[in-house]
Amino acid sequence: MKKKARMLVVLLLFLLNACIVYGKNQEDGLCYEFNAVVVSCWEDKQQIQMSITNTGKYSIENWAFCVNMKTEILNIWNAEEEKLADGVYCIKNAGYNQDIMPGETVEIGLIAKGDFDVPQTINFVMAVQEVPESEFQYKISDNKIVITNCSESTLEDWIMNFESEDSVRILEGGEIVQKDNNTYTIKNLGYNANIDTKGQCTISLESIKTISVVKLYQIAIHDMIIEEEAIDEPEEDESEESIKIEEVEEGMELEFYPMLKATNKNRLSKGQLISKLDKEFAKRFPKKKNFAKRTTKKCVDIVLQYDAIITNVAKILNLPKEMVQSVLFRELACVNLLDDIADGAVTNYYAYKAQLEIYMNKSWHQQILMTPPAVPVPMRKDSSTGLGQIFAKTAILTNNYLYIRRIIGGQKYDYQDWKSRRKMWFALKDNNIYNVRFVAYVLKYEACKLGISNINKAKVSSLKKIMAKYNGEDSYGEDCYEYFKIFKQYNN
Repeated sequence: MKKKARMLVVLLLFLLNACIVYGKNQEDGLCYEFNAVVVSCWEDKQQIQMSITNTGKYSIENWAFCVNMKTEILNIWNAEEEKLADGVYCIKNAGYNQDIMPGETVEIGLIAKGDFDVPQTINFVMAVQEVPESEFQYKISDNKIVITNCSESTLEDWIMNFESEDSVRILEGGEIVQKDNNTYTIKNLGYNANIDTKGQCTISLESIKTISVVKLYQIAIHDMIIEEEAIDEPEEDESEESIKIEEVEEGMELEFYPMLKATNKNRLSKGQLISKLDKEFAKRFPKKKNFAKRTTKKCVDIVLQYDAIITNVAKILNLPKEMVQSVLFRELACVNLLDDIADGAVTNYYAYKAQLEIYMNKSWHQQILMTPPAVPVPMRKDSSTGLGQIFAKTAILTNNYLYIRRIIGGQKYDYQDWKSRRKMWFALKDNNIYNVRFVAYVLKYEACKLGISNINKAKVSSLKKIMAKYNGEDSYGEDCYEYFKIFKQYNN
């Protein structure tokens, strides 16, 4: 009696159609290197270490792949696995390592049992899929779009497409990756890529009245059907299973998704980016490098971690993202112990002000019974803080200037009001996304004061002046422009 088992398989046609060569970059398709080695073996078991390095220009998002292995996987780490058929496994990211940024590597370890078998190639199986209208809802309220997941499974790596006659500017929650007339394509920012069942995701906009023709997509494992045929009492030479994969229907690939764009061969890899920046920084600051809190690699990791934020805010403010990256890198690389001491002094100041206010609000007879708060040492009103090392005073001047001119949303702050100043300072200190945005805001503010409206078309001398204003020294602009050129090679 024949037995037939239906199961889900994972396949992405446009990736499989691209010629995938082990260990080499591709002109089309995802560019990556795959390696697998046996770390150790005992009895009938083996520990296998696999790695995937993104050698392309674009992120490999929500990665998952199929692999042929004769062995049985007993345990796996840094990934999840599902057996689709004998000798066929689907291996998917573990969530925290969902995307592989250009130049980055993910490593997967597993324990397998059975015949010695190390996989040589993999087939990525992610697909851009439209989410049925019955599985999500959206609501517009207070200049926010709220997406609700109504399905029974997590929406992974969402992308939204809608039409609007308004001029759309995103403040938080997503980035515009394509605009075609009145049609906008919005992508998640990584930290909010997945929406759990019954969960929500909010996109804040500067102003919007109406949107229409809303479509939601996700980058997830594509559901296909494998038909596994087992034959009664097979002869020894006919014991292999026959696996048939149905064709993927046409129209799955979306034009706005950049996975299949050709890679610029002259573009720097992440390793080259780190090496060039390290040499340039050491040349300009031979002594500082010994006292810095972070290595060059760590600084670059942080800059690239917020790439989506930087890209989005740079588009909104009409300035080169390399300018933001360069200044952020310079500040990250030069932070030392004295900066931590200064931040501690400001924290002491605001703690003292809060305690003093409580004391002063007491009646005179209550004050007699209390001890007034002691003045802490050290103490100071303001300091440069956060990833971009920004003073609250600078941020408030910047914020108010751009807010009044409707370049950014939000609210006005009063530097002379210690509570208003405290709110800004702690936002800069504790909210990395907020701080990174303000690096761009400060650069825009300084450009406006210099009379430069379109920074993207500014001369080199003007770019140096703008970046110099961030710190107040001409040499700062010269330094940052050298980093600017290196980041430019990486981004192109």
